[in-house]
Amino acid sequence: MPIIEFHLLEGRTTEQKRRLCTTVTDTVVEVLGVRREQVRILIHNLPPENFAIAGVTAADRAAAGSPVSPVEKIAVIANGEGDAS
Repeated sequence: MPIIEFHLLEGRTTEQKRRLCTTVTDTVVEVLGVRREQVRILIHNLPPENFAIAGVTAADRAAAGSPVSPVEKIAVIANGEGDAS
């Protein structure tokens, strides 16, 4: 039974999380050859003060107007909120 966990900064919509679950489940079923009923997905929503890069929280980075890091950019792109530029 595959168990997949996502740790995301707060702010994703319910619809985005539904799409994530559906797409990931479809992929796991195809690649691993398991039944849909066997796929478990856990989504952990993190407040910005509970996520840090290089010792600086996402809340502090946003307050300071810091540019988006590659990890944060990947999270945004994965949620369909931007492009890779």
